[in-house]
Amino acid sequence: MNEIDRVFEVTFARWRRKLGDSNLESAWRRASNSISEFILFPTAAIVIPLSLFVAAMMPRSDWPAEKRTIQIVGVMVWFVMSLLLERRFRKFLISPPRLDSEESLVDKRLIVRFRVTCIGSFVASCFGGWLLHRSGVSPI
Repeated sequence: MNEIDRVFEVTFARWRRKLGDSNLESAWRRASNSISEFILFPTAAIVIPLSLFVAAMMPRSDWPAEKRTIQIVGVMVWFVMSLLLERRFRKFLISPPRLDSEESLVDKRLIVRFRVTCIGSFVASCFGGWLLHRSGVSPI
């Protein structure tokens, strides 16, 4: 969790530089939303295979009815994760970290690594599903 805090700090600093330090609440909100957007990818990488596993366990006639429920649960998981992260990030709004005038190379690399990990987990999950589907394993 320290890594995600650090990613938030860097993202928050980026928005503070863009919006100005007087607009602290707006910068915090945008940074929190930005992290939540990227957390969507690993969440989908977990929820989609689980939903396909559930679909494989039930009769095909039940799948259309259960599909909507699984989608709702997936969205709720992401929403709860976003709320929990927002509560965790609240400490940065209460006492904002020192703002450097420029972003360091280490911070830039951290953000790139975070984004690649989030999106990469989703791409890897999709690729794994595609490979399973090509090999004849398909729940639907």
